[in-house]
Amino acid sequence: EKYRGIRFQLETNNLRILAHNPEQEEAEEEIEVVYDGAPLEIGFNANYLLEVLKYMPTEEVRMGFKAPERAATVEPVVAEGEDPIDYLCLVMPLRLLD
Repeated sequence: EKYRGIRFQLETNNLRILAHNPEQEEAEEEIEVVYDGAPLEIGFNANYLLEVLKYMPTEEVRMGFKAPERAATVEPVVAEGEDPIDYLCLVMPLRLLD
């Protein structure tokens, strides 16, 4: 609950998630992902993102990004040969302050 705003830093096949709170506490996590676009830094309200993931019908998701100021898409990833799931969510970004 302390970490409402989180920062995603995307680079080739790497996602770094950063969070800070008013008490000057910090959290950082790196995750290996499939990403081959230009480096991108985008912020989200952690509660909104968690709510989307909570109701996602699969464990693996695909996030789509166009620009830091545009909504990101979140959709389920199904195994090859399975029927696609018609489910799409939009998450609006937060403006990042340095």
